[in-house]
Amino acid sequence: MTNHQDPQRAGRRLWIGVPSTELDSATIELLQELKPGGIILFRRNIESADQVRNLTRDLRKCAGESLHICIDQEGGRVVRFPDGITFFPGNMALGSLACSDSDVALELAFAQGWHTGKELHELGIDINLAPCVDLVASPDSRGIGSRSFGSDPQRALALASALGRGMRSAGVRDCWKHFPGLGRVTVDPHFGLPATDPKESASDLIPFGGAEDAGASIVMTSHVIARAFDADLPVTISSRAVNHLRSELNFSGVVMTDCLEMGGVSGLSPEEVAKGAMAAGHDVLLVSHAPD
Repeated sequence: MTNHQDPQRAGRRLWIGVPSTELDSATIELLQELKPGGIILFRRNIESADQVRNLTRDLRKCAGESLHICIDQEGGRVVRFPDGITFFPGNMALGSLACSDSDVALELAFAQGWHTGKELHELGIDINLAPCVDLVASPDSRGIGSRSFGSDPQRALALASALGRGMRSAGVRDCWKHFPGLGRVTVDPHFGLPATDPKESASDLIPFGGAEDAGASIVMTSHVIARAFDADLPVTISSRAVNHLRSELNFSGVVMTDCLEMGGVSGLSPEEVAKGAMAAGHDVLLVSHAPD
């Protein structure tokens, strides 16, 4: 376990954003002070493949060779590279194909994972924050849409397993999100705090329940009140929710938060949400935007 009294070791639990396409003196100073365990890249950090390769090299020179560098390169409407890397459609395309030809869909899911992983690995990125395994079951849901494989939990699990296996075989770790499932919520956690109906939770949890056997590297939680576990606290700071992922769903990999600056936890101070997330059992805290 990390010693929370050691600032240097605690810093390893922070994965943070950087402001630009290259390192300035203020960013270098922040990295040397925090010694974070990881960096998340956004479109603001990307001009070209060569520039990203230089940026990842410089980040590791500054923060250490063990630094993890992650990105959301899901395909479809959530990609960070405007060009210079293969563009794949969103998960819904694979889910739709699987309805008529599951074998081909699984082959393509693996191929997508492998090609994406290979291209990211060549740029110095070792973690892709994908796939989404949220199930979409309502036209009123917000924030997921075509990022989902669809409404069938077993189909989502199979496709996520193939895609994740492809990424890992190319040297990039996968991240299944957003536990315990956002496919039914009507409030986007980027802007507010949604809640899930406990009666509908069982099917939403099926893909996450298969993450361990599938070899998933990371599970990302979401800012949502999962009433099946905790009627009061969002999953981000709920030990009951994280313990369900660990003890009931038997996930032994890394558990990370979604960005702690999102609207779903805006009612808490940064200190409250960070301490609460660590106490709940998260291994990694994601802070993507503001240095303060």
